Parts: sequence; C-alpha cells; structure tokens
Amino acid sequence: MEVTTRSGLRIRAQTRRQMGSLRIRVRDEATSRFIAAEYRVVDDSGSESPITSGADGWGRAEALRPGRYRLQLYEYPCGDSLYLSDEAWAVRDSEEVLVPPRRRTDLDLRVDVRAIQADTAWHPARCEINGDG
Repeated sequence: MEVTTRSGLRIRAQTRRQMGSLRIRVRDEATSRFIAAEYRVVDDSGSESPITSGADGWGRAEALRPGRYRLQLYEYPCGDSLYLSDEAWAVRDSEEVLVPPRRRTDLDLRVDVRAIQADTAWHPARCEINGDG
C-alpha cells in the first residue's frame, strides 16, 4: 500500500495482509530434547526481537515483514543452570531464515549446547553435560 502525505511524500507501507510470521522451536542435540531458550530474530538493519521458547521448545509466532532474518541464540539451559551465549559467537553462528509474505513459517532451530561459546563473565566457556541431559 502506498500513502501520500500532505507535503507530497510517498510512503510504501506493509499491510498486515502482506506480513509473514515466524515460529521457532529450539531443540538441543546434546540431550535430544526441545528446550526453553531465548533467541533473537535480527533483520537487515540490526533491529532485534527477543523471543523466549517454552518448555516444549516453541516460541510465539512473530509477525515480520517478508525478507531475510538471522536467528541468534541468546540464553539456553545447561543442566540446572541458564547460560548466556557469547555475543561474538551468537553473531558468527547465527542461522539465516527467509520469511515469505502472507505465510507462517515453522522452523526447528537445532543447537548443541556443548558447542556454544558461553559468555565467560557468567559461566565456564562451554556447557559440560552428557548426552543423557
């Protein structure tokens, strides 16, 4: 939809009908379980939407403009603790996803918490758990 202001400026706006949505489920390969985690959906401009998944691994469906986004894992469980991922690791190891218009995309984000570089200000560099969880 295109809107013209009183001063003659033309603005192209996304209508709700054109929006897509993204719903993500987080699965830990180390334990073979879906996990509650926090991740960020980042657009090309660097704008972030933090989303927390529930115990079943699913986060809420996020309405987004069609386009490419990066998914960055931010907070994740390690045994009975919550870990924060190292910022540089989260950016470098982010996953890219395409959100099409007028459709919901459901996606499994597979991670191995043992391979994530942790924020060492809070925790050891890596999560150390066995595959049994």
